Parts: sequence; structure tokens; C-alpha cells
Amino acid sequence: TKVKMSIEANNPLSNAKMIFRSGDAINLQPSDTLRFYTTFTINRSDSWHLNLQDFLGQQTIGLERDVIMLPDESPKVEITYPSRDTTLNQTMLQRIKSIASDDFGLMNLKVHFRIEDREVVERIIKGNITGSLYETDYILDLTGLDLFPGNRVEYWLTVQDNCPETNTSESGHLFLRLPSIEEIYREIEEKENEKREELNEVLERSKEMTEEFEEKRREMLKKEEVEWEDTQDLKKFLEEQEEIKEDIDSVTEEYQELIDNIEQNEALSAETVDKMERIQELMEELDSDQMRDAMEKMQESMEKLDPDVLKKAMKDMKLSLDDFNEKLEKTIELLESIKKEQQLQKAIDIMEQMEKLQEQLKEKTGDENTDNEQLAKEQEKIKEQLDNLQEELDKLQDMLSPEKDQELSDMLKEMQEMQEMQELQQDMQDSQEQLKQNKRSEAQESQQSAQDKMKQMRKMLMEMKEQMGASGAAEMGEAMSECIRKLLFFTESHEKQVNIYEKDPFIILQQEWATYEGITMAVNKMFQVPMMSMFITPKFYYDMNFLDQSYREMFTEINENRFYKVKGFLLDITKGINLVIYDLMLTQSSGGGSGSGMESLMQQMQQMGQQQMAMNMLTQQMMQQMKQGNKGMSSKMRQQIEKLASDEQRLADNLKRALQNNPDAQKHMGSMEKLIEELESIAREIRAKRLNSELLKRQERIVSRMLDIQKSINKREFSRKRKAENSDFDEWDTPEAVKYKFKELQNKAMLKKDYKDYPLEYQEIIKEYLRLLNENLNDE
Repeated sequence: TKVKMSIEANNPLSNAKMIFRSGDAINLQPSDTLRFYTTFTINRSDSWHLNLQDFLGQQTIGLERDVIMLPDESPKVEITYPSRDTTLNQTMLQRIKSIASDDFGLMNLKVHFRIEDREVVERIIKGNITGSLYETDYILDLTGLDLFPGNRVEYWLTVQDNCPETNTSESGHLFLRLPSIEEIYREIEEKENEKREELNEVLERSKEMTEEFEEKRREMLKKEEVEWEDTQDLKKFLEEQEEIKEDIDSVTEEYQELIDNIEQNEALSAETVDKMERIQELMEELDSDQMRDAMEKMQESMEKLDPDVLKKAMKDMKLSLDDFNEKLEKTIELLESIKKEQQLQKAIDIMEQMEKLQEQLKEKTGDENTDNEQLAKEQEKIKEQLDNLQEELDKLQDMLSPEKDQELSDMLKEMQEMQEMQELQQDMQDSQEQLKQNKRSEAQESQQSAQDKMKQMRKMLMEMKEQMGASGAAEMGEAMSECIRKLLFFTESHEKQVNIYEKDPFIILQQEWATYEGITMAVNKMFQVPMMSMFITPKFYYDMNFLDQSYREMFTEINENRFYKVKGFLLDITKGINLVIYDLMLTQSSGGGSGSGMESLMQQMQQMGQQQMAMNMLTQQMMQQMKQGNKGMSSKMRQQIEKLASDEQRLADNLKRALQNNPDAQKHMGSMEKLIEELESIAREIRAKRLNSELLKRQERIVSRMLDIQKSINKREFSRKRKAENSDFDEWDTPEAVKYKFKELQNKAMLKKDYKDYPLEYQEIIKEYLRLLNENLNDE
């Protein structure tokens, strides 16, 4: 470091010296008789003092001072994420977080990478850096670099300090690896097997707990009083069920993480991810409102110590446990049943990757600047993938059932034995040899021949996939139709019993038992097709539970000689059978309830959210008018309140309609039913003219719940990047509140202090609502 020092004296000086303890001395140069200066370079730490002499010969020795030399340390740079070698997904993008520091300053932060034994490539992340500490979140883009499955990419960072002589530091080296399709699927299969085993363990525990609970329930039926020991046993059961629920939640979250990771990897088909998402939805449905309600009622009945209430709660709990175990068992069966579909998709993905790589190799072969040996190695790797494909096809053949999949098995066998399979191997072998001999023109012909055969084989695999899908759909459709036919028969049989029933239920008891068992057998037979669970909506389970409970309660009432409720149960059973039939027919006609139905629901929920937001703002305006008013409520305000109540009820009615007719809405049954109850309750409060801050908070919670449902739909639908379609809103009624001219509210809304306190999604609804409002006002 160069230092310039100047001094100023109070008397004219004849000379001035700077004397160091080490013995060095520097004569200061005069600017005039009072001012002197010097320039020197610091090369070590030392101490010094001034020796001054004026024209009269007087000398002055100044105080000793220190000069401390701080060494210029080299800069540091560290990769903080990822912290270890990782796999590169098919997007070819890798996020890199880093931190760089220096004692004085930084510049030129760069990323360097090398693919296998190719030349090192460097890219500058940040040239001019302000400050001595810099953190960055950088995306390394490796697209277009001809990475081959199995290739490794070595990467590291460097940074310089701003010293004139420039010190450079380097981070540790990390590796990225582009996995093959086989490796990606292997990871999926391992994770799925792991989740299946965990669910099996949970199922075993749940079944054991259910048996113990049933023993306790039967014991309680014999008692007239609830003892303290009984409540402790039941408390333990509830704790065990809560642990089971937490285990299921954990498996569900981990399975969702697997899906999220797979979605980032564009190597997998949308169909594969879609099936996994449906299974994940079934896992989420295991945590049902019915189970939670049963557990809450059990807890409440234990506190009341009323034997009859407790027995009823235990009965409901037992039904919920049975339903839980049944759904869990079906989810496990479904995980097992999709293995052959995933295996076929795996073969298709391997073939598509081979075809893509062969096309790239053909293009590079036409470039004279590429290395022959490198091209020959790439051809060898593609040929190895053909061997892997053959192994996967053999595994698929073993999975196919001789009874159900004979046609598929024959198609697969025909493909494996076709002459083109052997010729494909030869084409790639010829290409490899021709590349080594620099016969590029002949190599390109062999590559084109190989590519043509790959296309033909991929077409055959796609036909097998279509056949498998059609076969599965036909099996489900046939099973569903058979179940509907049987239920229609049982409906007719049951209605006959209702018509002949007078006062004595024992006349129809035997026939009703037979009908109940027939319905149960018909439904169980339908679910012998494992894939059925992926398409049956939650509303079917809800209505089936209602039907089952109506039968059980009727049999209990008859057993205890309480006949006055039997007529009501018979009517409930009629209603239940009809609802179950309707659910199946709706599912059958909608093909499982996906696509446009989900898009329609999404748009409906968005529209309703905007409508509710408008009503919230109107409620707030009327509350302010009521506070300011001194002469009571005007007739105009009473009309507005009545319209507002009607608007809230209209939203509830729209939701009911959606829940009845849209299978995708039925997937959110618990949330939507609570939403309907809250809307109807708010409508009653408004009609009673109870407008207050608590009501306004409830209205705001309505918007939040609608947003939650939208998020859930969005996660299921738009993660698959489907194209939205326009929906038909003819059956929907638009609340009057959204037709008002809210110029005043429009001006106030964005100025409110608490606007920024709303969730971002809520703010977006406000903005969208105001935008639409502005368009409407301009039109008028």
C-alpha cells in the first residue's frame, strides 16, 4: 500500500525526518517553510516518530506511532447448494447457490464445467461486485450440450479479489450425472415399494386395533355405566388411531415429494405422473371428514359419560374404522396393480430416448468437426440401451396375466421375435464399425435404418399401451354396468318391501337382510377391479356409507324393538341406493371426472370467489352506513340487505349443484359441504340484520376457503399443463351484488391500509374483481 503523508508546523522548519524503529529514515520534502510531505510504501509493520528542526536550531521529537500492515488475503468461494454430487433432471437446469468473500473486495465470479473429457467451459456469473461479501442463486443451463444418459458434468466456481496483482480462489468440485430412463424408473419403483410396505404395516396395525376396539365395544354394550377404566381404554384407542393417521399423512407427503421430483424430470410421460397423482389423492382421502368426526364424537361422549351416547359414538367409530381399512387396502392393491402399466411406459420411454439419441447421433455424424471415436462410443451406448429394453420387455411379459392379458402377451411376444429386432442390433453394430473407419456416409445410412426400425417398434409399444388402456377401461365399464344393473334390481326389491310394510318389520326383515347383503356383494365385486378406486368419486363412498349406516341402524332398531323409526330408515335406504346408482352413472358418463370437468370447476370457483369478494365489500359499506345513520334503517338499505342474503344463498345453491353434478367437485366434498353450511348460515345472519365485524370475518374466511379449493384443483390440473377450455355457466346464477356500480369502493379498496395484509391470492382476487368492474363501468 502506498501512503502519502503531509505535515504543517507552527514555525518555519529547516528539515523534517520520519524515523522508524527499525532504523530506516525518510526525509520529508518541503512544499514551503511550514509544510512538508513524503510518499512511501508499507512493506512491513513498524513504529515511527517525527524529528523536526526549525531555523533557530530547535528540535522537536514527535510521539511514536504505529503503522500496521494487513496482508491481502486470497478471496474465498464456496458452493452451498447442492452440498454433494447430484443427478441432473431432464430440464438440464441445475440450481447453484454460493457465497464468496474477501477482506477488501470481489470481482469476476465464474462457473466452470466440463462434460466428461471435453474442454472446460466457463461462464461469468457476476463481473463487478459491490462489497466484500456476495451470495448468489444461479441456474446453470446445460441445454443443447448433447449430454448422453450416464454422462457426468464436473463443475466448480472461481472468484477474484480487486487487488492489482489479483488473487484467484476456487471452490470445491462437484459432479452432476444425467441418469438413464432405467435409473429414473428404478428410483420410482424403489420408492413405491417402500411406500407400499409402509402402508401394509399401517394396515396391519389398523386391523389389529379395529379388532381390539370391536371387542371393547361389545363389552361396553353389556354395561349400564361407563367406568373410568373404560374411558382410559378408549382414550388409548383414539391415540393409536391418531398415530396411524399421522403415519398415513407422512407416507402421503413423501409420495407427493416423489411426484414433485418426477414432474421436474420431463422424461416421464404425463400419463405415468397422472396415475401417480390419482393414487396420491386416494391417500389423502384416507384422512376423511367421516373419521375425524367419529373421533371427535368419541372424545365428546367420553367426557359426558353417557352410556347410550358413548355406545352410539363407538358404533360410528367402528364403521369409520372399517371404511378406513377398506380404502387403505384398495390403495395398496392399486399401487400393486399399476406396476405393469408403469413397466410398459418404461419400455416406451426407453425406446423414445433411443430414437432421440439416434437422431442426434445422425446429425453429429454429418458434422466433419466431430470426432469419429466419440461418435462410435455414443453408438455403443445406444446399442447397450437396446439390451436394457429387451430386459424390461421380459419383465413386462412376466407381469402379464395369461387370463386377462393374453392379447397383450401375444403382441409383446410377436414384437420380441420379429426380424426387425435382430436387424436393429445389426444396424447399430454396422454404424459403430463404419464410424471407426471414418465411413460417415455409410454410417448415416445404417443410423437411418436403425431409426426407422425404432419408430416401428415404438409404434407397436404405443398400440400395446392403447390396448392395455382400452382393456382396463372396458373391464371397469363392464364391472360398473353390472353393479348398476344389480343395484337397480335391489332398488325394485326394496321398494316392494317398503310398499308392503305396515307396522311389523319382521315381515320384511329377512328380505331386507338379503337385499343388504346383495348390495354389499355387488359393490365388493365391482371393486375387485383395482383400478376402479382411481375413478370412483368420494361422493360415492359418502353415499355408500349413508346407505350402509341406514341399514345397520334399522337392523339395530328392530333388534331392540323400537319400530317407530323403521319407516324413516326404509325411505333413507331408498334414497341411499338411488344416490349410489346416480354416482356410478355419473362417473361412467364422465369417464372418471377429469379434464373439462376440473377446468369448469376451477373457473366456477374463481368466479364465485370474485362474487364473494364483491359481497364482502358491500357488507362493509352497509355496516359503515348503519353506524352513521341516526334515523334507523331505510327501505333502500333493507332491500340491499335482502338482496345480499339472497346472493349468499345463491352461491350456496351453486355449490350444491356443482357437488351433485360434477365428479371433480365431489373430490372436495368435505371442504365444499362446510362451505355450503357456512354460506347458508351467513345468509340467515344477514336476513336477521346481524351485520357486524364477526360476520365480515366469516365472509372473508369464505374467500380463503374458496382459494384453498382452487389451490387444490390447480395442483391437480395445471401441474399437468393442460389447456383450459371455456365452460358453460348457463346453469349458474350471478348474485345481484356483482352488478352494483362500486365506484366508491373501487377507489377506496387499493388505498386501505390493511390491503397488503391480505394473502397474495386474496389481493389477486381484489385486483381481478376491480379490473372486471372497471371494464363493466366503461361498457356502460
